[in-house]
Amino acid sequence: MFLQVPLAGLMIVVTFGFLIGRLNWRGISPGPAGGTLAVALLLGYLGLTLEMIYGGQKPSLTVGYFGFALFIYSVGFDAGPQFFASLRQARGWKFVGVGSAVVVSALLLSILCAQVFDFDSSTTAGMLAGGLTSAATYAAASEEAIDTAHLAVAFALAYPFGLVGLVL
Repeated sequence: MFLQVPLAGLMIVVTFGFLIGRLNWRGISPGPAGGTLAVALLLGYLGLTLEMIYGGQKPSLTVGYFGFALFIYSVGFDAGPQFFASLRQARGWKFVGVGSAVVVSALLLSILCAQVFDFDSSTTAGMLAGGLTSAATYAAASEEAIDTAHLAVAFALAYPFGLVGLVL
């Protein structure tokens, strides 16, 4: 049934992902995104890939782009007024500095790891996006990636470490 009804399979992944995301260990929880990522990784490991779930057809990129655009729009619409209001205060510029330092240091660390461990550009981009827990970075990288499989695996492996970094 999982492979015969694509929407049912997707809902199973999302449901179990949300359930795993609600698990709490000493105040640390993977959240719904982390839980869904873990379930998707497990199913991918077991051989249930997107091609199988969609019956051999590639999912529509238009739908994916539209969903991502709605996500970015909603984040910008919600955070925009607060962002510009905080820039009028000295404290706001400190947050901009810290955020910029985090992004630049993550970029430099990714480049260093790519040089030391001889990673390809797709793996490096996935590692950067996952370490920053940035869906926007992942989406931008997936458009230019040479090997989307390396990009996805690196993102999935780095994402939990990025979550731990956010908590700490």
